[in-house]
Amino acid sequence: MTLAQLRYFLAIVRAGSMSAAAELVHVAQPALSQQIRQLEGELGQALFRRHARGIRLTDAGLRFQERAFGILRQVDALRDEFISTRAEPVGQVTLGMATAVNTAFLLPICLAVRQRHPGITLRLVESMSGFLMEWAEQGRVDLALAYEAASAPGLDAQRLGRESLFLIAAPDWRAPVKRRLGLADLARIPMVLPGFPHSLRILLDRSFAQRGLRLNVTAEVDSTLGMKQLVAAGVGCSILSRHSVAEEAGRGELAALPIARPGVSRSIDLLTGVQRRSDPAVQAVRAVVEEVVRAGLAPQEG
Repeated sequence: MTLAQLRYFLAIVRAGSMSAAAELVHVAQPALSQQIRQLEGELGQALFRRHARGIRLTDAGLRFQERAFGILRQVDALRDEFISTRAEPVGQVTLGMATAVNTAFLLPICLAVRQRHPGITLRLVESMSGFLMEWAEQGRVDLALAYEAASAPGLDAQRLGRESLFLIAAPDWRAPVKRRLGLADLARIPMVLPGFPHSLRILLDRSFAQRGLRLNVTAEVDSTLGMKQLVAAGVGCSILSRHSVAEEAGRGELAALPIARPGVSRSIDLLTGVQRRSDPAVQAVRAVVEEVVRAGLAPQEG
């Protein structure tokens, strides 16, 4: 098995056919087909199922795809680490971001990396905080911005700050009382929230339970966009960060109302996988992320 065979295999997966993959990697199609046959012969299993409209991965091919991608990513990272310098880092860095973090910080992080480090290609992945922690431990992402992240043996975790959460409501929603609402008031309001084990739901359940309260959840939606749409339609209210609804609030579609003290806040943590923490490119992106997020977490009313 060779690295070239792994690259050919992934090229076929991306292109969807042998002929398209041959053009992608600049190899004659018969030579490419021969390399794949040799690879399948060595593995003793078929990786592709061929049909009239192209090819499809077998179950073995699906497993092989994940491992091949991981191996090539490590090989490319090793090369980049040795040709990089701290003055001019190069290579690809994969940054995972929780959805709400993505909304607030994706653009300034991308622009800063592009301006300061033109030799770095930034690959962005969006997911739930729990998945991001796992991926950082496994080396699938080099860095991750996650909420309420716990330390783990395969991770370097750094707390960048905390953000206050707000009651999100439709603009014509009338609060049950005129004063600023506290958690006891929120417990009586129908809520649209993500389901367990979403990190936001875990945080809210814990915060309310500590005060002997229970959330009144009328709909569970594991999508920030979906929650905002249901709130705007009057199904219920939600609890999110202010920047999660900045665009909708600017258009008058949603309102972000501060919660009376002690309120609810959550930490934003920067996770670094141990596999590439010494890589100059990863360190450069980490410094940018740290700077941008800390600057964006100005004191908030909450």
